[in-house]
Amino acid sequence: MRKIHLTTIWKVFIVLAEAVVLNSASVGGAESAAAVSGSEKPAWQGGFNRYDYVMDGATLEITPLKAETADSTANQELLRGVIVAPKKPLPGNPWSWKDYNPMHFAESETELLERGYYVVYTTPGSIEQQAKWRAFLIGKYGLSKKPVHVGMSHGTLLAGTAKISITPENTKLPVHDPVQARVLVLEVGGERLAFISMDLGVYYSDRLIATCKEKFGISQVVMSSSHTHSDPGHSYSAFYDEQVVQAMGSAVSNMFPAKISAGFRSFPQLGFNRLVPREDGHTRESWHGDDHYRSENPDRIPFGPVDPEVGVIKIEDADGQPRAIIMNYACHADVVCQNYAISADYPGVACRKVEEAFDNKINCLFVQGAGGNIESLIISSRRNGPDDPFQTDYSTIDRVGFLLAYETVKLAKSLKPNPSGETKIRYMNDALKFTGRFEPDREFDVRISTILINDDIVIATVPGEPFIQFQLDWKKKMEGVHAFLFGYTWYEGTWPDYIADIQSAATGGYGADQGPPLIEVGAGEAIMAKHLENTYRLSGLMREEPGPTAWTPGDRWIITPVPRSSQNGK
Repeated sequence: MRKIHLTTIWKVFIVLAEAVVLNSASVGGAESAAAVSGSEKPAWQGGFNRYDYVMDGATLEITPLKAETADSTANQELLRGVIVAPKKPLPGNPWSWKDYNPMHFAESETELLERGYYVVYTTPGSIEQQAKWRAFLIGKYGLSKKPVHVGMSHGTLLAGTAKISITPENTKLPVHDPVQARVLVLEVGGERLAFISMDLGVYYSDRLIATCKEKFGISQVVMSSSHTHSDPGHSYSAFYDEQVVQAMGSAVSNMFPAKISAGFRSFPQLGFNRLVPREDGHTRESWHGDDHYRSENPDRIPFGPVDPEVGVIKIEDADGQPRAIIMNYACHADVVCQNYAISADYPGVACRKVEEAFDNKINCLFVQGAGGNIESLIISSRRNGPDDPFQTDYSTIDRVGFLLAYETVKLAKSLKPNPSGETKIRYMNDALKFTGRFEPDREFDVRISTILINDDIVIATVPGEPFIQFQLDWKKKMEGVHAFLFGYTWYEGTWPDYIADIQSAATGGYGADQGPPLIEVGAGEAIMAKHLENTYRLSGLMREEPGPTAWTPGDRWIITPVPRSSQNGK
């Protein structure tokens, strides 16, 4: 892919508007959206008409909220819905769907209204509540069938970051090394985007996302799990949420003018592909020994494919001092699996070493890549139980963490931000529906976010445990820009567990054709295709109408016979 070029933010608005119109169909028999019969309030910013609704949490019934009570109830815990109508709607009634926050409305949303979008705000809620809002807005008022979840801002970049322990004090497990949560908030043009990195196996929380959005005016929050196999457990979810909210508050309260840069660095691989080819043509997981290979790969054979690169996104302040680093690497964090103690595994060591290299004046957020089928070459043998006299060898996570941190620091110190004083951030969210591979009645509601920063940094978030082939293919297709795949990263919807590429789904092994309930074959390819499409839409490169056609005749070709050589009679 050649370098992505943008003209102006307005071009992107127009492209997205055309995309929605072309992909939308008005509901037959529905009322015109311009005739919304809720509580009209003409005092919306920019003079646009506003209509308020409230949803009953038990019955999901939606009723109008009277104008004289709408603002007085703004801060109460009601399931609110606000529709803001453009003065001249675009054909097909396209709309942007945002989370409701009475204290924060981004300037970009006013621009959407001026361009002809409807803007809808609803209180973050369950999937059932969102579906009810969607059906209500589409079925009764004729909005387009598919809303756009899009954020666009450009201007001075502000950033805030914080770190907090999420190690419970009352845990019955011994603590080898504490687990942490780290947050990074980016703000441009009044719109905030937040990243949460947690030293947990798999963790996602609707409540945490909703609280961060409502309390701190954050438009988009994505949370990533390092996938350590030695966390304190899910019984501490309320504690985790409280700690992250506290860290988010600290980050938002200490924002600073910032610059951003990104890059990748290749080095000798730390991991191997744990689905090892066998004599019958299928693959088996590395912990399955046979006459040829030994269990757990003690010979450290570098089976592939793997991604040998570490990716870094660096945030520095106006004085050029690094303040935050996102470290993106694809490898399972189960080096000390079955240790029966709390540990952040190698990502915890790597983050700590990176922070120490910068005199502990930065926070290092670890974000897994597509590490679903990648295992560390350096591991500790597993214990049989908490009473097993065999002890876990923690030097393994120290070694892996040190090697990763060394390369990360080297890369981070070499990165230079764009000298331009303006930062552009755009993102699009999408929802994809899948069924189960072996359970066709099982439903997967997979939510992804495509984030474009400065036309140069592209982030594709994928929940669950994607296989490495998706990361390799994504980076190849995004050649010319810094393309990151954030695996194990969620903001709402279903957690799909393993997501295998089609070839791996055929050859088999744990996570490919066995293990937790598996998503349908081809789901991963569809997810990454949507990321690719959204990237081109955000860049403004993808046309929504046929491109220009023309034919210009060139020079006429005249064929001149070449005389044969007379040598040797030829």
